[in-house]
Amino acid sequence: MSERTELRIEAESIISLVYHYSFDEAEKRISEMEKAEDDYPCYAIAVCLRYMMEDYRDINQMPFWDYEARILPVDQLNEDKITASEIWIRVLVSCVKSMTVPQDERKKIIGKVSSLVSSDDMDIGPYILVQSMKAYNNLDSNPGQAVRILKECYEKMLGVYGKDDWRVIAVLAELASAYTDYDKPEKAIEVGENAYKEAVGYLGKDDSMLIMILDNLASAATVLYNDDTKGYPYLRDAYDICLKTLGADNPKSLDIEEGLEIALEYMGKNDEILPIKENTLAVCLEKGNKRSLASAYSSLAGSYHDSDAKKCEELLLKAYETAKEACKEDSIVFRQVLSLVRFYKEKGNEVKADGILLDFFMVLVDRCGTDSSVAYISFIDLFAQHFQFLQLPLSLFKAALSRIDADSMLYFTLLTEYAVRLKQSGAIDDAMGYYKEALSFAEKHFTSESEAYAACRLNIGIAFEALGNRRRAMRYIRECIEIYHKLDTHSKDSALASYNLGIMYIDEGRFEEAIPLFEEALAFYKKDGNNVQAASSAFHLGISYQESKKLEKAYRCFSEAYAKYIAESEEENALISETLIHMATLNIDMGNYHKALEQAKKAYDIDKEIKGEDSYTAGFDLYVVSTSFWFLKRYEEAAKNAMQAIRILEKYDNDIQTEAAFEVAIEAYEKLGKIKRTEALREEMRRRFR
Repeated sequence: MSERTELRIEAESIISLVYHYSFDEAEKRISEMEKAEDDYPCYAIAVCLRYMMEDYRDINQMPFWDYEARILPVDQLNEDKITASEIWIRVLVSCVKSMTVPQDERKKIIGKVSSLVSSDDMDIGPYILVQSMKAYNNLDSNPGQAVRILKECYEKMLGVYGKDDWRVIAVLAELASAYTDYDKPEKAIEVGENAYKEAVGYLGKDDSMLIMILDNLASAATVLYNDDTKGYPYLRDAYDICLKTLGADNPKSLDIEEGLEIALEYMGKNDEILPIKENTLAVCLEKGNKRSLASAYSSLAGSYHDSDAKKCEELLLKAYETAKEACKEDSIVFRQVLSLVRFYKEKGNEVKADGILLDFFMVLVDRCGTDSSVAYISFIDLFAQHFQFLQLPLSLFKAALSRIDADSMLYFTLLTEYAVRLKQSGAIDDAMGYYKEALSFAEKHFTSESEAYAACRLNIGIAFEALGNRRRAMRYIRECIEIYHKLDTHSKDSALASYNLGIMYIDEGRFEEAIPLFEEALAFYKKDGNNVQAASSAFHLGISYQESKKLEKAYRCFSEAYAKYIAESEEENALISETLIHMATLNIDMGNYHKALEQAKKAYDIDKEIKGEDSYTAGFDLYVVSTSFWFLKRYEEAAKNAMQAIRILEKYDNDIQTEAAFEVAIEAYEKLGKIKRTEALREEMRRRFR
C-alpha cells in the first residue's frame, strides 16, 4: 500500500470519527498527523481536518490567535507535484473562515476548486466537497452554487460507494442543510428525510451520525413554518441520541440542548428546561471537562437572566473563569466573554463590561506576544464587527495602549485604530495627534516604501481633509499613492487614496487629473466585489469624463454606476436619481432626447418621493425634463415643466439654474406663438437677473 493511499485511508477514518462526534479520538490522530510538518500533504490534511473538527465541535473554529501560524502561503500551490485532492485541501486551509487572505484571491482559488468538482481523484472527497461548498457560500452568499456542488458530489459518491455508506449519507445530509441555506426548506426536508431513512437502515436508529441529520431537519422545519416549535420533535430525538451515544457534556449535546430550550420556551414549557440544564451541569462537574463545563454554566445562567440577576451573574462569572482555564488550546472563552459582557451592558454596568473586555484583551496579548497584531484583530473582529451591540469605548483603547510595549506591532495597530475611532467620534484634532504618532512609529520601524507607511500617510491626509486643510491633505494622499505605485500594489487603502484624491481634484475642477485616479479605484473595487464603492467610483469617473468633454466614456461610466446601484438597492434612492439625471443630460448633449426624457422623468419621480416635490433636486429634474421636451418639439409640455421648475428653483437662490429654466420657458412659449407670455417672461427675467 502506498504512503498516499495510507494517508487517504487515515483521513477518511478521522472524518468518520468527526461525523460521529468522537472528537477525543479524532484529536489524538490529528495531533499525530500534525507532527509531520516536513510532509506537506500530511500536514495540510491534518490542519484541514482540525478545522473540520472544530467546526463540528462548534467552538467558534480554530483559535483566532493561532490562525496565521497554521495557514500555509497561497503560493505553495504546485499542481505538478500534488494531486487534485491536495489542492482542495490547500484551498480549505487558505479559505475556510479566513480573515487574512484577500477576497479576490479567495475567489480565484474557489474558482479553481469548482473546476475540480468533476475530478476522478476523489481521495477524501466527501469532506473536501462539503467544506469547499461552505467556503464558497461564505465568500459569495451563493447557496445555489453550494447545492450544485453537493448534488454533483452526491451523485459521484453514490456511484463509487453505493447508498449504504456513511460518506454518501454524510454528503446527503449536508445537501439537505444547503437547501435550507438556499431558502428551499421543503426540499431540505425531503432530502433530509431521505438521508435519515438511509442512515437508520445502514447505521441503526441510535447512531450518533443521525444527530447531524435531525439537527438539519429541525432547522429546515423551523424555516419552512417560521416557527421554532416545528423543529422540536427532531431536536428531541437528536437529544435522546446525544445522551445515549455522546453524553450530556459533549459539545454537540450542549448545542442541541440550546435548540431544545428555544423550542420549549416557544411552547410555554419552561418548567422542562431547568431540569435538563441542571442535569447537564451536574454531568459536566462530575467529568471535569472544562470546555463543556463553561458552556453548561453559561446555559444555566440564561435560565436565571430575567428572574434572578445575582444568580445569573454568578454563573456567568464561573463560565468565564472556567473558560479562561480551558482556552489554552481553543477559543471557547470568546463565547463566555461575550455572554458576560452582554449581561453587564444590559444591566448598565459599563465599568465591569469594559473590565472584562480589557482582561480578555490581555489574555490574548499573553498568548500572542506583543509583536503580532493577531490578538488585536481577534478582539476587534469578534466584538466590534460580529456583535454590533458591543461598541468598544475609546477608554478601552487608551487603557490597552498603556499596557502594551510601545515598540510592538500590536501597539502600532491599536494606535491606528484608536485614531480612527477618535476621528469617527468627531475629535479630529486628537485623532491627528495619534495619526502622527503612528507615522513616527512607521518611520522608525518600516521602510519608506512599505504599505504600513503608505497607510499612515493616507490616514493623516484624510484627517487634514476633515480639518479643512486641503493642501496638506492632498500632499499626504499623493505621497501615499506614489508609494503604492512603486510597490505595484493594489489594496483597499490604495483604492481609498485614489478615490479621495480624485474627489478633491473634482472639487478643484482638475477633471483630467481625476480620471486615472477613479479608473484605479474602480478597477480595484470591481475586482474586490464591492459594488457600492465601484458604483461611486464609476459615477465620479463619469463626472470627470463629462467635464472633460468625453461624452461617450462618461455615459458608459454612469450606466455602470446605475447598474451597480440598482443591484445593491432594493428601493429607489438619491444615488440612483442623481446618476439618472447625469445620464439624461448626457443624452441631451448626444441628441438622444427620448432617452433623456425617460431618465429625467424617472429621476424626478424618485426625488419627489424621497426628498419632496419642492426639493432643489426635483426642481432641477424638471428643468432637464423641460429641456428634453423642447428638443422633442413638444413645446406645451416644455413650457409647463420649465415654469414648474422656476417655481421650485427660485426658492433656493440658484440664479444660474433658475435663469436657465426661464430661457427654456421663454423659447417654448415663443415657439407656441404666445408673444405676450414670452415678453412678460423676458421682462421678469431682466428684472430678476439684471
